[in-house]
Amino acid sequence: MPGRDAERARIDRLLASARAGSGGGLLVLGEPGIGKTALLDDTAARADSFRVLRATGVELETELAYSGLFELLRPVAAGVADLPPRQEAALRTAFAETPVRELDGFAVAAAVLTLLSEAAAVRPVLCLIDDTQWIDAASVAALAFTVRRVESERVAMVFAAREQDGTSDLPRGIPALPLPGLDGAAAREVLTAQAGQELPGPVASALLRAGGGNPLALRELVGSVGPEELRGRAPLAEPLPVGGEIAGIYRRKLAALPATTRAALLVLAVSERAGPEQLLPAITALTGDPSALDPAERDGLVRTTPSALTFRHPVLRSVVHQEATLSERKSAHRCVAANLPAGQAEMRAWHAALAAPGPDETVAAELARTADLARARGGRWAESRAFELAARLSTDAEPRAERTYLAAVAAFRAGRHSIAEQYLEAVLALTTDPLLRADAEHERARISLWRGRPEPPERLQRAADRVAAYDVERAAKLLAYPVVGLGASCRPAAALPYARRAWELIGRRAQPLVVSFKVAYILVMAGETVDGAQLTAAATEVAEGTDDVTALAMLGPVLGWLDRSADAERVLSRAVELCRADGDLWMLTNALTNAAEASRRAGRLDQALVQADEARALAEQLDEPVQLATAVAGLARVEADLGRGIDCRAHAEQVRRADPQPAAELEVTCAAALGTLALASGRYQDAVDELAPAVDSLADGGVTEPRTFAVEGDLAEALARCGQVEEAMRLVERLEAYGRPRKAASVLAVAARCRGLLASDGEFEACFGDALAAYGSVDAPLEQARTLLCLGERLRRQGRRSAARDHLRTAWTMFEQRGAAYWADRARSELRLTGETLQRRTDDPRRQLTPQELQIALLVADGARNTDVAISLFVSPKTVEAHLTRVYRKLGVASRTQLAAQLAHAAQRQA
Repeated sequence: MPGRDAERARIDRLLASARAGSGGGLLVLGEPGIGKTALLDDTAARADSFRVLRATGVELETELAYSGLFELLRPVAAGVADLPPRQEAALRTAFAETPVRELDGFAVAAAVLTLLSEAAAVRPVLCLIDDTQWIDAASVAALAFTVRRVESERVAMVFAAREQDGTSDLPRGIPALPLPGLDGAAAREVLTAQAGQELPGPVASALLRAGGGNPLALRELVGSVGPEELRGRAPLAEPLPVGGEIAGIYRRKLAALPATTRAALLVLAVSERAGPEQLLPAITALTGDPSALDPAERDGLVRTTPSALTFRHPVLRSVVHQEATLSERKSAHRCVAANLPAGQAEMRAWHAALAAPGPDETVAAELARTADLARARGGRWAESRAFELAARLSTDAEPRAERTYLAAVAAFRAGRHSIAEQYLEAVLALTTDPLLRADAEHERARISLWRGRPEPPERLQRAADRVAAYDVERAAKLLAYPVVGLGASCRPAAALPYARRAWELIGRRAQPLVVSFKVAYILVMAGETVDGAQLTAAATEVAEGTDDVTALAMLGPVLGWLDRSADAERVLSRAVELCRADGDLWMLTNALTNAAEASRRAGRLDQALVQADEARALAEQLDEPVQLATAVAGLARVEADLGRGIDCRAHAEQVRRADPQPAAELEVTCAAALGTLALASGRYQDAVDELAPAVDSLADGGVTEPRTFAVEGDLAEALARCGQVEEAMRLVERLEAYGRPRKAASVLAVAARCRGLLASDGEFEACFGDALAAYGSVDAPLEQARTLLCLGERLRRQGRRSAARDHLRTAWTMFEQRGAAYWADRARSELRLTGETLQRRTDDPRRQLTPQELQIALLVADGARNTDVAISLFVSPKTVEAHLTRVYRKLGVASRTQLAAQLAHAAQRQA
């Protein structure tokens, strides 16, 4: 390949790495004709030891969910039968081999990963995906998921696509390989090879200038001029297409063909995937001439085989389609639809829809059924496209509005938020049905909240008022959205009227859960814990009885605020388990973020780090900015407790720079992380600077439940250590006034600890004793250890070194066992001042592992097989094996039994 040595070397490195068991991917980007397909062909020809799988996108067939994936995996389809049952069922449903059932796209992606992993165990696998910009969205999502998880596999994946225009759905997170135009020498080599002779200088210069380094343009330019012109004996036609304008060359070629041949090419352009047995009858039906395609074949514009008819280049297909009139395209679609067999009902429905001259309810209904099939297979974007076209073909306004609404819902689930909002605006302009209007308002509110810019509460209030006379549950669901939006903005006082009205509309019951858990969340945040605790308990019972994963994930934090830490961890563990089983990565990210916070509060920092880091990684892969900011903020808080200062500060800064601007709750979470970090490391004024604005903003918004963010106690301690006694005492009194009537043990414990810092020499021991007694009824070992540290500090300053030493040693042990490095250093320093010297423990095996290594080690130590771990974590068994190998090496163990023993010993020391 002239001029492509650097690109070939880059691909060679990818193949060598995959051959050695360290897979990966590349995204080849370039303009049409620049040589992307040629580079893939060259790669396939040189990959002798690899099993090569290929797929090519077709511009007009992106609506068929998983069609690209089916083409790619067809050679290894026999391996589907050996997949774990859930994955086998997912792939067979995606490929329409089994009866339709609701399918999550990530279940398909996990199955693809396992299938390629199993194939690569026999022989390295090379996946070549051409024209990725035209591969259906469901397939691209599955392949993007897979390519990020083959780092321990003998799998290489090379995608080729036109340079992005801002709307293309291309795999993210893999290295890009841009293909520039050829340099002068390479371009001249292409010209000479195409012409079969050295060209005269002026002719070569003119063609090189016009070709712009584009190999296809150079070859087509040579073919577009006559022999005399090539030899320089006749002047070149003017003007030559400049800059590689390939379409112009093809337009001239098309213009020279008979009208019937152009019509035959149009049939091929609208359905290139169809076989000759369908295309040739369609061509005959349209042109009346069975041989209409022959002139194009003789000119080399079409390639024919017994099983396929294809264009010489995708650009030619695009030009054929663009040059035809609307009525000509509809005629071509009509002939194709009439000649497709019964087994291709989806494709026939699409062609019939594209052929329809105007609204046609029969055609619209058939296309809507196609949309239902796409949804069942997890092809959300294909579903949306089908419903949108079905809506345009609907003869009446209400069916049109309903189908547009369904298109919007599917578009949102496919990640096309802006398009979904456009569709919803169309629904509201079309329909007079109060229930459908309410559903559209509800969906719009959900999208706005998800994008980090909640709908104005007043608008949702008006929408709820309009529908309340028809359906109180719909009205309540609408009112629940300002509850969540205002809660995320840390304004529960403003949210309370909406929450109470929503709760009244559903009869102050726990169902529907989608309303009750949001109401419980805001009631508790606003300090109305009598109603809030009762509703939380009732909603939790219903959620656990029905395995409502969203409710479980959202009720977990509220249970934690109410000092029900064991219940919080239980429901969040169940939510995570359900999400893993269903392949619901979107909700899994939320559940893991909340589970990490519950683990952090319970002092299980290793577990919290594993959960928070997995949530961050998933959010990055989902490419959801709001979800990512939420996960990263939670991770920063865990890192603060662990004393990972650099990581904590970097992640807090990442959240604060996020776009869209993070909600107030994330700002407070970051301030809490940085404040705790500063407090633990003795930078008390820095802690005040971070925490004071956060506490003020919470008070201004009506967040009266101090356990929501648990920052008031840290601020009081920082103020006390800065000598700002009056300010600290005001916070302590506020905590006491809140905690006493509610019997909030953890709140009273924090208040007592801070009062101990402020108390006189004769009173502080009683205060710390009250704090420790209160902590006896809640699971908060780090807070208990901090109380012991504070008590030991005061005793040591009184000169009571022996008494101080006992408390400080216990505090140090608790901090060390949990990996709270900064707090452990504080306790060690205080112990040194009492005359006792301790060394930092280095024998905890968990400290040596990365979060993912620790996660896998814990699962394996618990008895899980590699395949079970792989399914649970959405990675391949080979990846689990690679991580486990590193774990064994780091910990010096040689078996699962030894691994389990080491981790069990570490856990016992932490208990």
